Amino acid sequence: MRERAVRMRWALFAAVFVADAALTACGGDTGGNACGIEGCGGDITGTWIVTDMCVAGSASTGVPACDSVAAGAIASAKVNPNGTTVTFSNGSYSINGTEQLAAHYDFTNACLMAQGGSGASDATCASVQSSLASKGFSGTCRFSGAVCACDVTQNLAVTKSGTYRVSGTTLVFDQDKAGSPFCVQGTTAKASTPAGMDFSGSFNLARMP
Repeated sequence: MRERAVRMRWALFAAVFVADAALTACGGDTGGNACGIEGCGGDITGTWIVTDMCVAGSASTGVPACDSVAAGAIASAKVNPNGTTVTFSNGSYSINGTEQLAAHYDFTNACLMAQGGSGASDATCASVQSSLASKGFSGTCRFSGAVCACDVTQNLAVTKSGTYRVSGTTLVFDQDKAGSPFCVQGTTAKASTPAGMDFSGSFNLARMP
């Protein structure tokens, strides 16, 4: 029974990390600024291919002893856009593709025990790996230097659409009144991700012919 309870807590924590990273976009321009976009405006209309992504997010998990784990995972996170496209046309946008998120977690003893589990060990790390797998993460967790070190990936299907408007050097998605900085320079651009995606941050874009 105890092992089952621990597994449930780890499933919850894995879900919290993904959801929490997405919350940043709800605040307007937080994700874009965190990823260093300098707004310059420009003509964003057309279809763009995502060439790179920056991931931003909050490290608050609701379990203070685990905040450093989330912060490290966010800092290490990399996204392979895999040909994802973004289209802006007549006030509407659409994002389509399958992206792969890769991240590294170092689950500390403090974080493990704060959730009612045991300290890091081969058995604990195997349990953590199983719980992450149940949330759609592939990869391995190993007992290393008093932490459970996990290198995982997750494939994220992206199909999102909505409305947008341009306000100077700011791109305003859907009902987000604050907006986020964007910048078009020739055939390349940078723009923040809209709220409601699995993570927040920014796109590097290349205009498609």
